[in-house]
Amino acid sequence: MTCLNILTKACNYPDTSTMIIENADYLVNSVSLKLNTFNVSPYPPQVLFMMVKLCGANLIPYLDDVIDSIFGIIDLYHGYPKLVEMLFKTLAAIVEEGSKKQSLLTIDDGRENGPHDHRKGQYERLSVSTLAAEIASRKAQRAKHTEEEANIDEKIPHPQKPWSETYEKPPAEPETIEELLNQADSDEPLPPPKEPEDTEKPLSKTHSLLIHIVKSIPSHLSSPSPYLRRSLLGILINILPTLSQNENSFLPLINDLWPAVASRIVFPTSLGDDTPSSSSLMTRSIPTSNKSTRPDPHAFQEETFVITTACQAIEAMCKGAGDFMASRVDPEFPRWERLYNRAWTQVRADAEAANERQARARQQSRPTARSPIQPVELEPNTASNLVLTSSLALSPTAGGAGPRAFTPHHALWRALISLFLTVLTRVRLPLETGDRICEMLGAWIALFVGPDYYFSRPEVAGDEQRSMLAEVDGAIQAMETWNSDLTWFIFMQQRHALRNERHVPKRMDAVSLEIGGEVLRFAEVAF
Repeated sequence: MTCLNILTKACNYPDTSTMIIENADYLVNSVSLKLNTFNVSPYPPQVLFMMVKLCGANLIPYLDDVIDSIFGIIDLYHGYPKLVEMLFKTLAAIVEEGSKKQSLLTIDDGRENGPHDHRKGQYERLSVSTLAAEIASRKAQRAKHTEEEANIDEKIPHPQKPWSETYEKPPAEPETIEELLNQADSDEPLPPPKEPEDTEKPLSKTHSLLIHIVKSIPSHLSSPSPYLRRSLLGILINILPTLSQNENSFLPLINDLWPAVASRIVFPTSLGDDTPSSSSLMTRSIPTSNKSTRPDPHAFQEETFVITTACQAIEAMCKGAGDFMASRVDPEFPRWERLYNRAWTQVRADAEAANERQARARQQSRPTARSPIQPVELEPNTASNLVLTSSLALSPTAGGAGPRAFTPHHALWRALISLFLTVLTRVRLPLETGDRICEMLGAWIALFVGPDYYFSRPEVAGDEQRSMLAEVDGAIQAMETWNSDLTWFIFMQQRHALRNERHVPKRMDAVSLEIGGEVLRFAEVAF
């Protein structure tokens, strides 16, 4: 950078960006020559990366040939993940800078201030007064239409002048050759050609290059490197909101991207029935003979960030395309639901164990008389007793979340529930699918803040708890937008289930242990 600044000052350029752009043809040509497929070097992509970062989006229109050269190298050396990842890093910089300056893109009318919001509005209830006003309006329109038909049936008087005098006559055509030549030599300008009203605006060069880069991503999402797959999905997350402002080019792009992106939300082999949760690992001892049959935890952790990033990419698609995603989300939802249920089972087990520990700590802090061992009774979260489990927050950094908030199943659950919220609020869904998502959200909210929160909405002190409750309020609003009656029913059902659970005594297994000829019985408590 110091050398560039000295050179810029010596050449009397106002800044480095201007110097590079005004000499872009020489620099781009040099980089293109270095991108020789028979002598691939890591330095030309790095130089191009710095050029894009220094100049921004103004340099992108000059990079069409360079981008084609990069794609040629990627196609020939796709078996080298490190090289391909470095090349896509340069393409990601081009995409990032292009999305920052939207004036160089082709944007539909009415979307200059940002992408169109496809968020669904809440169903408006019809009151009796509104219905009566609508009936009166239709009655008035019918009476007016009947009156107009009666006027048409009346006799129309005959015309008082010839038909040829009722409109303007066109100018007379020249009768001789001299008049025709004189008319051709006139200096009157020809009228501009009229363009059809439905003509699409051509895409700008920058817009076309960005679409060209994005269209190359699906074929590389099957790369053996999970880090490359994550970086490619990250490119989609950054560029899709910008490209969605031109619907005619965005919807076909979604059609090309969807199969490859949706296939990334897979069912990990390590998320099976025999995978213990973080709470059960503290109470159960795993025999050494079964170590060979346990799933590899590294395989699941390696795939977790790919799945979560794919969920975020699909969220960007749903926010930009809206109801266009309905026919694509519907067949994929059963697989997403199975994956969510497996992750939610472990997340719920951890949360229930944490709630039991908190209740036991509160019970031990109270001075009570000595009594036989009794099961710990959980107190419900009410307006006066609102205890939030930080591992159930949608934001892993909210509320000082512990290490359990960053486990693979927590990350997967958090990504899926965020995806379900986006789908519920922006995509037209079948009734069964929307109701099932509401049930999932209701189960999470009931365990997180308690079912009574929906009816009381208590005020809390502290920014951390307020930010955590803002996520809950957003989920409740999404549920009410879908079906307010169903939302009330779900929380009433959760409330009755919690009350029944409190009144039914919990069964505790006893463990017998013989010490010195005396049999002692201990209550087994799972932490």
